[in-house]
Amino acid sequence: MIRLPGNGSKTGGSGPLLMTAAATAMAALALLGWILARSSAQHGVALAIGGTASSLLLVSLPCWLVYRAATARARPEGALRDSEERFRLFVEGVHEYAIILLDPQGNVISWNAGAERIKGYKAEEIIGRPFSTFYTPEEVATGNPAMELRLAAEQGSWEGFGWRVRADGTRFWANVLITALKDGAGNLRGYSKLTRDITERKQAEEALQAGALQTAIFNSANFSSIATDAKGIIQIFNVGAERMLGYTAAEVMNKITPADISDSQEIIARAEALSLERGTPIAPGFEALVFKASRGIEDIYELTYVRKDGSRFPAVVSVTALRDAQDSIIGYLLIGTDNTARQQADEALRKNQAQLRTIIENLDEGVLVSDLEGELLHSNHAARELRGTASLDESRSHLGGFGDTFELSGLDGTVLPRDEWPLARILRGEKLRSVEVRIRRIQGDWQRVFSYGGTLVRDADGQPLMAVVTFSDITERRRAADVIDQLNTDLERRVVERTAQLQTANRELEAFCYSVSHDLRAPLRSLDGFSQALLEDYSDKLDAQGQNYLGRIRAGSQRMGQLIDDLLNLSRISRSEMSRELVDLSKMAHEVADELRAAEPQRDAEFVVADGLIARTDPRLLRIVLTNLFGNAWKFTAKQPHARIEFGSTGENLGKEYFMQDNGAGFDQAYSSKLFGVFQRLHAASDFPGTGIGLATVQRIIQRQGGRVWAEGKVGQGATFHFTL
Repeated sequence: MIRLPGNGSKTGGSGPLLMTAAATAMAALALLGWILARSSAQHGVALAIGGTASSLLLVSLPCWLVYRAATARARPEGALRDSEERFRLFVEGVHEYAIILLDPQGNVISWNAGAERIKGYKAEEIIGRPFSTFYTPEEVATGNPAMELRLAAEQGSWEGFGWRVRADGTRFWANVLITALKDGAGNLRGYSKLTRDITERKQAEEALQAGALQTAIFNSANFSSIATDAKGIIQIFNVGAERMLGYTAAEVMNKITPADISDSQEIIARAEALSLERGTPIAPGFEALVFKASRGIEDIYELTYVRKDGSRFPAVVSVTALRDAQDSIIGYLLIGTDNTARQQADEALRKNQAQLRTIIENLDEGVLVSDLEGELLHSNHAARELRGTASLDESRSHLGGFGDTFELSGLDGTVLPRDEWPLARILRGEKLRSVEVRIRRIQGDWQRVFSYGGTLVRDADGQPLMAVVTFSDITERRRAADVIDQLNTDLERRVVERTAQLQTANRELEAFCYSVSHDLRAPLRSLDGFSQALLEDYSDKLDAQGQNYLGRIRAGSQRMGQLIDDLLNLSRISRSEMSRELVDLSKMAHEVADELRAAEPQRDAEFVVADGLIARTDPRLLRIVLTNLFGNAWKFTAKQPHARIEFGSTGENLGKEYFMQDNGAGFDQAYSSKLFGVFQRLHAASDFPGTGIGLATVQRIIQRQGGRVWAEGKVGQGATFHFTL
């Protein structure tokens, strides 16, 4: 970047003057350096401005000394004014470059003759206006002017190319260099902006590119370009022609005509056909190849080219007559492409069409093809057999009188008007699939059920070409379906009856559970209460053994009460109704973990819960699952000095699996199948208390939601419980 002297001079207002002189000087120096760096015509002192290659200033030593003289604080004010005037005259005298100074906000504060010539504004018209005035509306909309200033301030300078707008609205292609101007303290004082109009150079480059493109097209190896003189003698034979025909250009130029490398019999046939078409004799030679083109008629034809080695290949040839300024023919241009691949594709298409016809003819399903007026174009063997006709003509006749012989109706017996028949609906643009129609002979007892499908066949532009109708006799299948429908009706009736029986049984079970809960709890409460009373009131009359017995009686009654509660909860879970909604499992897991921490705050335990776990499930039941799994992990990590419990997931969407992992006591994997059974325990109650019903409850809930649960573990290395929903 360019650094300017500060404004600390005590010479009375010379600070701003110094900045202007320095800025003007540096703008001039930047222009000199830019020109010199691009031309590489001179060598001198290298002064880096910014950091870009185009900003490398190659300035001669005298210019550098002038700059130093102009910016020196100790220089007398008169000498400073002389220096400034010299630089001002220099800048004003530059007409090929726009040299502009901007304030820190990007507003124009100086304007030279080059800027006026290139951009069309006079100084009084532009000074004080933002420099974005010169940018196209598209660039202003994307914020490019501000971005360029920001980059110049950050990097020291910015250089680029782009379209700029003159005062009259015309555009020119510009090369722009913006340099940040900073004082000795590093404060941004403004910018210098150098602009060069390089529209002519860009146009020249584009013209050069266009010429190169034309040359590349003409010399393309993908098609042959053969130019002849007016008599047909080859004058140009491009790379593509050499590749396709095997000749070098030197072997054919000024020696033969394109007729000499074409199939002679085809040329004779073409001459005869053209003679008949045009009513004039045409010689079977080069004239036959260019006759239409010589009359100004566009001509593209197919013929066989003969290679140098005698091999042949089909080609598509476009012929154009070449004319001079007086519209006289001076030659012909024949552009040819190898048509082998297309002919092979056409042959493959013919084979595919034959195979398709064979497949359609052998389908068990009937296929009819009609035009857009409903006239039959084709019917396959199955269609003729189903309709009882032997040929396409008979099928056409049969279809014409079909409406007078048969009646069509829906399965409910509603007679269909003719405009609702399958073919009529397809011709209106409907796509039919498995439309079941009952067909009955009006005079007779014949009646069958057919399934119809079909659609309009359209061309590449979406215009309809024909209608295709497919149909099959499903009478026996419909009869079987009717039987199944009746069986389903009977089954539904039985299900209703069975459901009523189950509801009665559930009510009886609920009554039993209430009875168990009420009748068993009373004696248990008595056992617990009287045991506690004995321990509290008569402990001095009991020895240690007696007190131990009473304590065990009380613990047993409490454990029995807990078992009853757990069994009742398990029973309720099996019978309770389920609802599904989006549940934030991560939030729920944090809540359960917080409850465990609050119960035993003295424990050193780490909970890791993945974020963003969302599932569509029953929130009440999932709360029970997480409470049991977290509680299980909390219990079996009690003996760890630092417990770690993690809840997360793997997979995505329907394949997502959730897991609960701990570093606790673990278990022997050989007994994992017993974990989810009621009252099944793999550890002694004295080591880890519990009823053995929690995991059974988890399994029951997960299975009710259509998921599964399983466990992995190693003794002393923790356990992982997996489940899906």
